[in-house]
Amino acid sequence: MSNRQPEPHVKELHATAQALWRAVYEASAVVFAERTVHQARLADLDAAQQWARTRVASARRELVRAFDARDAVRVEAAQRHLRECEDEEVHIDLAVTAEARALVRTGLAELNSTLEQVCRALDADRRVQEAVAREHGVRPGARA
Repeated sequence: MSNRQPEPHVKELHATAQALWRAVYEASAVVFAERTVHQARLADLDAAQQWARTRVASARRELVRAFDARDAVRVEAAQRHLRECEDEEVHIDLAVTAEARALVRTGLAELNSTLEQVCRALDADRRVQEAVAREHGVRPGARA
């Protein structure tokens, strides 16, 4: 084992690589925190859809009860209520789909950014390894 100190340029390359890895770890923490927020929001959106579907099912049952009672006024009111519930369900579904897509796109963009940072850090590690190998007279790709 050599007691030689690394050359200054190797130290600089190593410091750069360490800084890049710190950036990766920080970005990863942010991505995981935002992912948790996105998952919570997606759960809220799912709950809104379930609520709308439950209202439509309830309105359909009420319409059936109105038909069974042979009450024309009640049937008309139940039909109107069912249409309102179905319209609201469609509106909620469209809003949920749009927001869910936006959350997924944001998450993918953040993941892409983090992966690019990982690639830069790996490249910096490679440069450090090559510089150390040159310093010790080892050919690239040679095995010890």
